[in-house]
Amino acid sequence: MFSIDSFFLALKERLPHFGPAQRKIAEFIIRNPRVIDGLTIRELAEKTGTTPAAVVTFYKSLSYNGFRAMKSALSEEIDLVESMSFYLVRPSNHHTDLISAIHNNVRFASASLSQESLRQACDLLLKSKAIDILAFGFDAVAGQDAFLKLKQLGFQCNFFQNACLQKLSASHLNTEGCALAISSSFSSRDILDSIQFARRRGAKTIAFAPQESQVLEAADVRLPLQSKSEILAEGGILSRYVQLFAIDSLFLKLLESDPLRFAQTFEQFDRIIHHK
Repeated sequence: MFSIDSFFLALKERLPHFGPAQRKIAEFIIRNPRVIDGLTIRELAEKTGTTPAAVVTFYKSLSYNGFRAMKSALSEEIDLVESMSFYLVRPSNHHTDLISAIHNNVRFASASLSQESLRQACDLLLKSKAIDILAFGFDAVAGQDAFLKLKQLGFQCNFFQNACLQKLSASHLNTEGCALAISSSFSSRDILDSIQFARRRGAKTIAFAPQESQVLEAADVRLPLQSKSEILAEGGILSRYVQLFAIDSLFLKLLESDPLRFAQTFEQFDRIIHHK
């Protein structure tokens, strides 16, 4: 069985062996790779003149366990390819109206953040004696913001931008601990490893990550978060505003959940700030 690290390499290897229906699906994906992410199995079958069963056979022949897994791998590979090229068109389209772009993306993201999921995340945090924040690269901006806000509220938390230290810290959590992952990627091996280390120790996990991402799927409490559009394929511009909005939403929900407790921590914070 071949590796599925690359969707297109797997597709290239299997293409000569496809029957007529699978070949139609393959050719449609090659021509319209970005369209696939928004389609269901039935919709892809209709667009290719095949059947849902043929779509299932197609993704299984590429060694994917499900249609969602195949779409996630395809989307991630497209993002990687685009990130290797610097497109000046997108920045020039946005720089004159960045405020509108930020506003539209935050509103888009807020629609996917359910109050119930935020409440569940708060419940886990409130019960935790130790919290590890997992974030890398541009996502570390939101990670640092979450760290500072939780510290301000009196939580015992850790945040390391070193992958090894994140994994090590996560491996020392226990049933009274919690890991909070923040990722704009569909798959981050280091964060996934840290989540697994934490869960093996009995710790609960929370994730802010794109819908259908491996990071989101691995968490106990899932808070889907994704930008509607992007200026650069990588660069933490619009995604950063969306993530900071999500952290603020969680922060405010925490304050709402136990106002008496956090009134006391704010008084302590104020005394420390003004200590001479």
